[in-house]
Amino acid sequence: MREAPRTEVDRLLMRLADGDRGAFTPFFDRVWPAVRAYCARVLQDEADADDAAQEALSKVLTRSHQYDTDRPAMPWHASPAIGAR
Repeated sequence: MREAPRTEVDRLLMRLADGDRGAFTPFFDRVWPAVRAYCARVLQDEADADDAAQEALSKVLTRSHQYDTDRPAMPWHASPAIGAR
């Protein structure tokens, strides 16, 4: 059974998992700074960090149907960026 969303990011990712592509822009706006900052710390290059963060969030969009809505969004949406290292 689905838990109630814990955060706004959880709610937006749950909408994405349900096929609501309109949730991507607000989701992107909320998570971009953290994902971008993580990529910049790992890659130590601003252009590479932009590319990696963009790729990570693109993967979130294309794989949103795989999101387990019973789990918090933060580890799940950040996992593609971890592959940037």
